[in-house]
Amino acid sequence: MRLGNGVPGVLYEPVTPVEKSKIAILVMHTAADYLENAAGKELANRGYTVLCANTSMTKSGYTSDNDQDKMLYRCQVRCSIP
Repeated sequence: MRLGNGVPGVLYEPVTPVEKSKIAILVMHTAADYLENAAGKELANRGYTVLCANTSMTKSGYTSDNDQDKMLYRCQVRCSIP
């Protein structure tokens, strides 16, 4: 599922919904691909609804705050070239 521009996600739901299925857990990290993280499947097996997501930076090759700073700097340099 698409959560936003360049932000992919996977929703894991329990096979048999129970009361705690109404509780949703978001699993996301800036520096890794979390779409198939074990937390999604394991928490769904325990009755929770889980949304695993990647940031828009994960698939662009920039995966951390440090990398985001580098990307912004490169954009600034490219935009300032006459």
